[in-house]
Amino acid sequence: MNSSVIIFPGSNCDRDMAVALKKFGFKNAVAFIDKNLRDKDGNFSIFSGIKKLFTMASDALYDNVIEPVFAFIKRIPQFIAGLMMDMGTLGKTAAKGIFGTDSKAYQRAEMERKDPEAYKRLMKANEEYRIKQRELERAQRDAQKSSVDASDNSQTINNSSGVVTHERASTDATQDSLKKNTNN
Repeated sequence: MNSSVIIFPGSNCDRDMAVALKKFGFKNAVAFIDKNLRDKDGNFSIFSGIKKLFTMASDALYDNVIEPVFAFIKRIPQFIAGLMMDMGTLGKTAAKGIFGTDSKAYQRAEMERKDPEAYKRLMKANEEYRIKQRELERAQRDAQKSSVDASDNSQTINNSSGVVTHERASTDATQDSLKKNTNN
């Protein structure tokens, strides 16, 4: 059975509860929650934790639901061409006329029937390529997030190329914290 223990900063009973649940055979998410509710400095941060959890949930939704559905939809013409080829000479001629011999759907349907092992290798290579592309997109997104400037009312934090610089607003600034021009 699964359980989750919410960890609040400054409390110690949550860890006691997690240990007790674990002793009774519950699988709990304490390490997962504790690791993901901390900011870059290791401090407890509910907002960065929520952001991480939403990012992870959206990635899981994309990888496990959206991407497979789109992959299936893209293969529908191939399924139709294959069904037509299975109908014999007349069906194969109809598939050539509808899809054309140079279409990806017709070629893959034909490969699936003539050389199933080569077709499986092609599908496996396509899946590996898709996974690598998704990992690259995530890495680019994470790199872009780490170089974003953050600012509040009193200072600007610039994190680019791994170097964090703090810049205080000057007293003669022409904009307030809401970016309204004060030179009227």
